[in-house]
Amino acid sequence: MSAKVEVGSGAAGKSCTIAELGAVDPLSIKKYLAERGQDPAYTDWKYFDAAFNADRVRGYVAVQGGDVVGFIGLIPFNAVVDGEVVETAWTCDWSVDDAKAGPIVGISLMKSAIRAHPRVFHVGGNEITEKIFSRLAAYYERDAVCEYAVHLTVASHVDRLIAKAPGLAPLRKVPMGRVRAKSFAQEGLSEVVQGLASEALDVFASRSTATATHPHYDAAYVGWQIANCPNHECYSCHADDEAAGLMWRPRGSSKEFRLAIAAKPSGQERLEAVVRSLVRHAYDQKADIAKVRVSVCDTAERQMLEGLGFRAKQHLPYFAFYDDPPGGPNEVMSGMSFLDVDEASTGWS
Repeated sequence: MSAKVEVGSGAAGKSCTIAELGAVDPLSIKKYLAERGQDPAYTDWKYFDAAFNADRVRGYVAVQGGDVVGFIGLIPFNAVVDGEVVETAWTCDWSVDDAKAGPIVGISLMKSAIRAHPRVFHVGGNEITEKIFSRLAAYYERDAVCEYAVHLTVASHVDRLIAKAPGLAPLRKVPMGRVRAKSFAQEGLSEVVQGLASEALDVFASRSTATATHPHYDAAYVGWQIANCPNHECYSCHADDEAAGLMWRPRGSSKEFRLAIAAKPSGQERLEAVVRSLVRHAYDQKADIAKVRVSVCDTAERQMLEGLGFRAKQHLPYFAFYDDPPGGPNEVMSGMSFLDVDEASTGWS
């Protein structure tokens, strides 16, 4: 599509256009996103990393009277769709300044993103996002991604109770110790190393999946999402180069670790040892909680996590947008994780 598209007048009667992110002054984009809580240094990493961008379209911006009044980001990645590797993107950071933008700007931004690729995808979002995206999507599944958590301290269990019953808040003042989970004892564990081990990344690039549609994350994508993101500290673990896991948290934070796991067809039995090793490391690092996300399609991984004491924390919706809707596929991706969209770096506890 052309770099700019006219979408009529905004709330102030000024002309509004949709432009590719690369055609708009970066400072105006950073200002708009900063007003919505996004740190400019984070925006620099997320949208203006020239090596990761590789001249790919990274989003669309609604501009009115020289001001940014709407935005939708695109995170490019490769997916396997019906057995074929395709270039596609996750959508993220979709928002509109309702006081300035016209009523069709948000929809126009999404339609521009859909036209950028034959297929684009999204996971999660708030109630407003889900309501609108579910109407625009060619395929939508409400409970497509399962987020599991294992609590490593008594305090984290108490926080969960207080969230349900705020009257229990005084319990936070009581001294509390750590949980010793038998599932994560030290016997039979694999080595956990700081950084992203190449052996672990190789497993993610050749992982086994439950369906013919799934993300296909190479080392460059994983490195950008985790290692290159400001303030992350990350670790990795692998077992016989057949099962692997990644784990990360913000620097200086002890509360939450996030995990992503993968196995080759021959490595499913070794995946449990990898997860136990990473969670044990999180425990030793004084973390309160460890979380992992998997697709509803990944039955074996879900059963393994539940057997280790992980409990379902929430379910997230999945949206697939197609420029040619009959083209499909009409199924949830398998192999989903915290590496999808911008979930590796947002919404920390």
